[in-house]
Amino acid sequence: MRQAALRAVAGLAASFAILAAPLAGGQDGTQNATTIPRFTSETLPRLDGSTSAEPVLALLACRSLGVGCDWRALSGVELPRSPRPRGPVEAWPPVFPVAPGGAAPRLMTRGTHGAYGALVAGQADLIVVAREPTGDELRGGGAGPVALRVTPVAWDALVFVVNRTNPVATLTLDQVRDIYGGRARRWIDVGGRSSEPVRALLRDPGSGSAELFAKHVMPSPAGQLASDRLIMTMMGLIDAVGSRADDLGYTVYYYAKMFLKGAEPPRGYGAHFKMIAIDGVAPTDEAIATGAYRLREPVYAVIRQDAPPPVVALHDWLSTPDGQRLVVESGYLPVRGAAQPR
Repeated sequence: MRQAALRAVAGLAASFAILAAPLAGGQDGTQNATTIPRFTSETLPRLDGSTSAEPVLALLACRSLGVGCDWRALSGVELPRSPRPRGPVEAWPPVFPVAPGGAAPRLMTRGTHGAYGALVAGQADLIVVAREPTGDELRGGGAGPVALRVTPVAWDALVFVVNRTNPVATLTLDQVRDIYGGRARRWIDVGGRSSEPVRALLRDPGSGSAELFAKHVMPSPAGQLASDRLIMTMMGLIDAVGSRADDLGYTVYYYAKMFLKGAEPPRGYGAHFKMIAIDGVAPTDEAIATGAYRLREPVYAVIRQDAPPPVVALHDWLSTPDGQRLVVESGYLPVRGAAQPR
């Protein structure tokens, strides 16, 4: 059975070989079935999303602008590297801001909650986020909910991370619930050697990973844990786990994978933390693609129902074969046969 699963995943990867998307099309956003809509830096829809979705958004901007881009190590972002246009920074179009101030950038990553807020408020046109919207996010500051189109375009997963020196390689989901519920407090209680307490970390409410934790693990950890264990950024959690041997934290698979693969200056934190298995299944591309890893979750492209045709065209393109190739190029796992947009 394992061999069959491996062959299935290999076939899936082969069917999504990384190819450059065709770049024909009009600046009004019109497209055919496989051609990405084309824009200028002035007409490009305003893009926003989860921190971990930044490479998807950057590739989407590059392709639709007709600009060649490469993976670069960058400062000022919470990822070790991301696609950016070729050539000197000074030549990048306004869609890739190089300094605060000036014209509003066309590409932002406010985080999942912030991106939904911007979309509902009319400050963003298309977002790529780690989860579906909550009722409060749909309402925003208005009297009634805003109708959105929410389309799965990639697979990700909730993962748990520990310091690389920690001998624990797997936890059961019940053990994770015990730890965050305040019942099992020492590493030795969950298969480790240390008698030190497990220092369980939380992400800030409203973040994509916090919402996935609430969905898959528990909505309210015991006492909401101490304030010094509330980590406000994804990078902050990797920093904490990488520097303290007794920490347990959670993030999304794509973000952790980017650091483990990138493990290079200036951060290099891929050398200091590791993902652990849940119920004996490690989070890998194969396990997430096949659903063997229980905590997988779609990544969504979201627009307003009243979005103009160019925005609709760009949103819909992400579900085409060429759009899914871009998803693969970004490092995410593509979605095939996903539920229809609602």
